[in-house]
Amino acid sequence: MLIIPAIDLRKGNAVRLFRGRPEEEKVYFDDPAAVAGSFARQGAKRIHIVNLDGAFGEDDSLNRAAIRRIRKAADSVLELGGGIKTFARASKYLSAGVDRVIIGSLYFDNIQEFGQIVSQLSGKVMLSADVGEGRVRIHGWKDSSPLTLKDFLRAVSTRNIKEVVVTQIERDGTLEGINADFYSQLSAMTDMDIIASGGVSCMEDIEALSKTGVAGVITGKAIYENKLDLQEAIKKYGSN
Repeated sequence: MLIIPAIDLRKGNAVRLFRGRPEEEKVYFDDPAAVAGSFARQGAKRIHIVNLDGAFGEDDSLNRAAIRRIRKAADSVLELGGGIKTFARASKYLSAGVDRVIIGSLYFDNIQEFGQIVSQLSGKVMLSADVGEGRVRIHGWKDSSPLTLKDFLRAVSTRNIKEVVVTQIERDGTLEGINADFYSQLSAMTDMDIIASGGVSCMEDIEALSKTGVAGVITGKAIYENKLDLQEAIKKYGSN
């Protein structure tokens, strides 16, 4: 199982939000590149980056500069999501050194653009499915889509996408722990590799997820709050 540390970017800083709420933001570091370098030295072969300003439709120039610095600081595989709404934007990030782009809301907003990204950037695209109140949430979690997670995964099953990041919004940034049963059922539901996200609080959560069949887990706040030793987690449960 991949152990994937997260860096959420807002105004160029590494932050965490509580259940995705921008008004409940905590700034952890003003140098995300240093954080990424530390993650890489601890053994993380992949780093998850969220461009929150992009997801919220705000000016993300500071985040784009931070991403360029992260690329120089860490030799890990970089996956990036947040506000990727066009093929041109996805291509721009890939050209800047990001290894994989993550798209989600675009499926509902512009299916043609979604299809172009998936078909022309094959192997470099991941899917995001953020779940709240029984529906896939979109636009930085502000809006509810018409689809349940099961229906969404069925709808994209014919697309050439291997990995999907599934976030339980009500647990994200809360340190409340993970729902192992949810991810066990999800892993049995689709042939795509599931990357679990939201709620990781300790090593026991990582251990529980390692038994569910998920391909990876994203963790951020637990690392920042010193509740999870990233290096130890990678050594014990990682396939990085």
